[in-house]
Amino acid sequence: MEKALVIRKINQMPDNLMGIVGEFLDRLVQGYELGFKQGNELSETEKQEILDALAEYDAKPETGVKWENLKAELTTNHAL
Repeated sequence: MEKALVIRKINQMPDNLMGIVGEFLDRLVQGYELGFKQGNELSETEKQEILDALAEYDAKPETGVKWENLKAELTTNHAL
Protein backbone atom coordinates (compact mmCIF):
# COMPACT_ATOMS: atom_id res chain seq x y z
CA MET A 1 0.00 0.00 0.00
CA GLU A 2 1.37 3.39 -0.91
CA LYS A 3 2.16 5.92 1.80
CA ALA A 4 -0.08 8.49 0.11
CA LEU A 5 -3.05 6.12 0.31
CA VAL A 6 -2.46 5.49 4.01
CA ILE A 7 -2.19 9.23 4.66
CA ARG A 8 -5.40 9.83 2.70
CA LYS A 9 -7.23 7.20 4.79
CA ILE A 10 -5.97 8.77 8.00
CA ASN A 11 -7.07 12.22 6.81
CA GLN A 12 -10.58 10.86 6.13
CA MET A 13 -11.00 9.40 9.62
CA PRO A 14 -13.20 11.18 12.15
CA ASP A 15 -11.35 13.41 14.59
CA ASN A 16 -12.44 11.31 17.55
CA LEU A 17 -10.38 8.38 16.18
CA MET A 18 -7.15 10.34 15.77
CA GLY A 19 -5.86 9.53 19.26
CA ILE A 20 -6.40 5.82 18.71
CA VAL A 21 -4.87 5.94 15.24
CA GLY A 22 -1.84 7.87 16.49
CA GLU A 23 -1.25 5.44 19.35
CA PHE A 24 -1.69 2.45 17.03
CA LEU A 25 0.80 3.86 14.52
CA ASP A 26 3.30 4.55 17.31
CA ARG A 27 2.99 0.96 18.55
CA LEU A 28 3.17 -0.43 15.03
CA VAL A 29 6.38 1.45 14.30
CA GLN A 30 7.89 0.48 17.66
CA GLY A 31 7.05 -3.18 17.08
CA TYR A 32 8.41 -3.11 13.55
CA GLU A 33 11.63 -1.42 14.65
CA LEU A 34 12.06 -3.91 17.48
CA GLY A 35 11.47 -6.86 15.13
CA PHE A 36 13.77 -5.37 12.51
CA LYS A 37 16.56 -4.88 15.04
CA GLN A 38 16.13 -8.49 16.15
CA GLY A 39 15.80 -9.82 12.61
CA ASN A 40 12.15 -10.75 13.19
CA GLU A 41 10.26 -9.18 10.31
CA LEU A 42 6.60 -10.05 9.90
CA SER A 43 5.89 -13.27 8.05
CA GLU A 44 3.73 -13.19 4.95
CA THR A 45 0.92 -14.76 7.00
CA GLU A 46 1.20 -12.04 9.67
CA LYS A 47 1.22 -9.33 7.01
CA GLN A 48 -1.89 -10.84 5.41
CA GLU A 49 -3.67 -11.00 8.79
CA ILE A 50 -3.04 -7.28 9.27
CA LEU A 51 -4.24 -6.46 5.75
CA ASP A 52 -7.36 -8.61 6.26
CA ALA A 53 -8.12 -6.84 9.54
CA LEU A 54 -7.72 -3.43 7.90
CA ALA A 55 -9.97 -4.47 5.01
CA GLU A 56 -12.61 -5.70 7.46
CA TYR A 57 -12.44 -2.42 9.35
CA ASP A 58 -12.75 -0.44 6.11
CA ALA A 59 -15.83 -2.45 5.15
CA LYS A 60 -17.42 -2.47 8.62
CA PRO A 61 -15.90 0.14 10.96
CA GLU A 62 -18.36 -0.83 13.69
CA THR A 63 -16.55 -4.19 14.03
CA GLY A 64 -13.49 -2.44 15.40
CA VAL A 65 -12.31 -3.03 18.95
CA LYS A 66 -12.26 -0.15 21.42
CA TRP A 67 -8.73 0.97 22.20
CA GLU A 68 -9.17 0.41 25.94
CA ASN A 69 -10.11 -3.24 25.33
CA LEU A 70 -7.29 -3.84 22.86
CA LYS A 71 -4.76 -2.17 25.12
CA ALA A 72 -5.84 -4.34 28.06
CA GLU A 73 -5.60 -7.49 25.95
CA LEU A 74 -2.18 -6.59 24.56
CA THR A 75 -0.89 -5.67 28.00
CA THR A 76 -2.18 -8.88 29.53
CA ASN A 77 -1.36 -11.34 26.74
CA HIS A 78 1.76 -9.87 25.16
CA ALA A 79 3.45 -7.80 27.87
CA LEU A 80 3.32 -4.63 25.78
